[in-house]
Amino acid sequence: MRVTAISLAIVFCLSIGHANAQNISDEAMHHFDRGQAAVEMAKSPTDYEDAIKEFEKAATLAPDWPDVYYNLGLIQEKMRKYDDAIKNLTKYLQLSPNASDVREVKRFIAEIEYKMEKAKAEYDKIKDFIGTWLTTGQASSSFVFTAKKGVLIAKPSFGMGATSPKFVSTQVDGKNLKLGKFVSDHWALHHEWECHFTLITKTLMRGYCNNRIVRVRDPENADLVGNRDRYTTELRKR
Repeated sequence: MRVTAISLAIVFCLSIGHANAQNISDEAMHHFDRGQAAVEMAKSPTDYEDAIKEFEKAATLAPDWPDVYYNLGLIQEKMRKYDDAIKNLTKYLQLSPNASDVREVKRFIAEIEYKMEKAKAEYDKIKDFIGTWLTTGQASSSFVFTAKKGVLIAKPSFGMGATSPKFVSTQVDGKNLKLGKFVSDHWALHHEWECHFTLITKTLMRGYCNNRIVRVRDPENADLVGNRDRYTTELRKR
């Protein structure tokens, strides 16, 4: 009784030998069934967390049940929890050394190992940028950088009176960081920004932001539309 991954969807393969089923408690089966239900109802990768919890409970109650570890491995791979996926698929192979899909599972483990190495390499490129960076001087601006699926995401903040976007895309080239264009609303002026930074040390970045007024609320300030400025700035990691 296993979850089988096909493309982006997950469907069920409902087959279990009677001898194996007789060695599994009703409580373990109950959590296994709940795990299946959680997978069927999942609409996004993050929704699989509930399925993982249920299968882990089943594994605790039936530690020698191979299918639990197989299912955990497949779901954890989709969640990019590569270490856990490899551990559980390896456990499946240890408990089912003569299974018909041993070669297929070994191939899948090798694929996960490759994905994990690639993910680590991508993370290493951006890890020094991750964190909260504050502008020096009187301006109360900050940039929070986080990683999402190996991609660096920026959340700028320009202090009181300003509305900033939830996140901004970035481009990383070695120690150079470019933020995609984004708009902030500050004191009835809509500013379009484009920022470039260079990592000097692990706690210091220097660079500049180009700024252009793209819209105003007050018609009396219409002549400001199109005004451009460049601000040099220094960021310190908090």
